Amino acid sequence: MKTRISKSIFFLLMITIAFNSAMVQAQIMNIDRSLPLDSSGKNTRFVTSLAFSSDKNKGNLIELNINAELDRYFKNNYVLLALVKADATFINKESLQNDGFLHFRYRDNDTRKLSAEAFVQYQWNGAWGMEYRILGGGNLRYKLVEKPHNDLYTGLGIFQEWERWNWSGVKDQPINITEKVNRQSLRLNNYWKYSGKINDHIDVSVVNFLQFPFNDQFLQPRWFIDANMYVKTGKHFSFVFHWDHILDTNPAVPIDHFFYSFSTGIQINY
Repeated sequence: MKTRISKSIFFLLMITIAFNSAMVQAQIMNIDRSLPLDSSGKNTRFVTSLAFSSDKNKGNLIELNINAELDRYFKNNYVLLALVKADATFINKESLQNDGFLHFRYRDNDTRKLSAEAFVQYQWNGAWGMEYRILGGGNLRYKLVEKPHNDLYTGLGIFQEWERWNWSGVKDQPINITEKVNRQSLRLNNYWKYSGKINDHIDVSVVNFLQFPFNDQFLQPRWFIDANMYVKTGKHFSFVFHWDHILDTNPAVPIDHFFYSFSTGIQINY
């Protein structure tokens, strides 16, 4: 049986795809929002936001942004999450921005007090000079609060990461340096996740990560926050306000230690 999409929804979808890339948020783990859809009993859930922009000014400017999440629920009350995010900006075929990640996580679907979870991730960021970061590991996840409109979780675990960097993101790049910087490390991982529903139309989610290397730089951690506020405007659409930042006190190459991002956009839930 083919799914029929009304003309109005199709029209809004086309607007969303053509939306300026500055208006697309970088959501991570939409399942952690406190919405009725999270416990709807569906076996599969898909959320996406897309944007494409092309301008002719002094040169050909092309921007592409993709955010998507696929959640597969299992009868044992576990869920497999697949997340992808990619942002790219080119002017006259020269790359100004090229970053993103692909993430898989298998975890409890907010039913157990204490549970185990496993994850793998592939990440890249051309502006920083990160050619790739691959990591895999696991956490013990503990439920602190689970109420109809609020939940709070924390996790503690370890992961192994492999990185390759070049010097393109270094401000004072040494002349003619071409060698890559390869680094691998075992890290302690701690996170706190909160999601809350303010009213029938507004909900928020915040995830805070601290990652400590198991070496003589243990007291030089990486700190990451991802925060989102969703304003529901219909059954399948929401406005999104997004903030994230990362503080890496010991980067593999001498780039800035602190980066942040703020964006707004439209999200499609189906």
